[in-house]
Amino acid sequence: MGVFDEMLDMEVRERFLAYKDESISCKPEEVDALRSYFLSDQCTADILRLKAGDYYFDPPMQFARRKSHSGKKRLVYSLKKENLMLTQLMTFALRKYDSVFSKNLYSFRSGRRVADLIMRLKSVPGLRSKYILKTDVRSYGDSIDGALLLGQLEALFADDSEIMAFFRWLLNWRTYRHPSGGIFHDGPAVMSGVPLTSFFENLYLSEMDWYFQEKHVLYGRYADDIVLYANTEEQVEEYKCYIMEVMSRKKLSLHEEKSMILPPGSTVEVLGMKLTGRAVDIADSSVDKIRWKLRLRADRIMRRKKRGELDDEEAMRRMIFYARRLFFGGVANRHELNWCRWVLPLLSKTDGLRKIDAAVQFNIRYVGSGKKSDARYRVRFEKMHELGYRSLVNVYYRRFETDWSTLF
Repeated sequence: MGVFDEMLDMEVRERFLAYKDESISCKPEEVDALRSYFLSDQCTADILRLKAGDYYFDPPMQFARRKSHSGKKRLVYSLKKENLMLTQLMTFALRKYDSVFSKNLYSFRSGRRVADLIMRLKSVPGLRSKYILKTDVRSYGDSIDGALLLGQLEALFADDSEIMAFFRWLLNWRTYRHPSGGIFHDGPAVMSGVPLTSFFENLYLSEMDWYFQEKHVLYGRYADDIVLYANTEEQVEEYKCYIMEVMSRKKLSLHEEKSMILPPGSTVEVLGMKLTGRAVDIADSSVDKIRWKLRLRADRIMRRKKRGELDDEEAMRRMIFYARRLFFGGVANRHELNWCRWVLPLLSKTDGLRKIDAAVQFNIRYVGSGKKSDARYRVRFEKMHELGYRSLVNVYYRRFETDWSTLF
């Protein structure tokens, strides 16, 4: 059965809706919108149009997204709502090809998470005695060569001419709308923000993933992030040479400033975590990003306070509410990401949590007192706790409690 036939199968659509309903990253109202469209005759008609070669998609909108506290921006592309939904369903249907990927690939796969890579590294005896190679592919999605990717897709979908025709059109489309109103035709073959991009990124470097799996190298890749461990300096240099050779053939490049070989016992940042041997803490870069988010929110609250819209206590309540949503979401709500489920179980050190706690308390006291000096300490910890503040360190040490409601 071809990919479009899978998409036409109502059972597949129901499975996709069930998957989104259980997803912690999809809100109930988003699931409702998906259900309304996927169970409609319009959805079936749209899939049949694509299956017949009528690629009616509107050009996606290009916009620049700021990369957190760094100030750098990257270009992403946003499809029209119904076009986006169809490519989400298509990406879900492509899961039947998951066996073409090796076990050491962790990005955008069913049943595999960032946490799985960290847990795998934590479980390896003698990790502290190994050399480490950490690297990152520069502008990965936008740099994928469309012709090379098409060759891989043609080999994989040799028995599905309809989806292959769609992929040929998509990778040669390169059309997008600019916020100024113009339509341009010089976009990348693989557009960041389009759901299918995750499948393309996984496939494009799958040869490298399989190479390291077959050599039994301790290696993991999440999209453009790569980390591997080796027993000797000679081995790690050999593996780096192989990666560089793959990058050359694939017309990619590595971030020089993010590529490093580290001696045994070094600390390495992996996907927002900091590993020293098998000890895990929150990475400094992650702490900085959180501080930036907290500062932005505090400044926004202070602007409202200065306009007379909020009093001291309400300002603190809003800051505390933001911090709780940021870290805990709704602990009992499966639709929301929260640290209780994904971050805290990975940690074996609390230095990062203490820095984040200090930043949260600083900003609560700032919005409550209007001061960044020591005068902010007129806002007592007991008052913050009364308004709902909970320390991450405290929650970390109580994370095994079965009744989460006692913490909040």
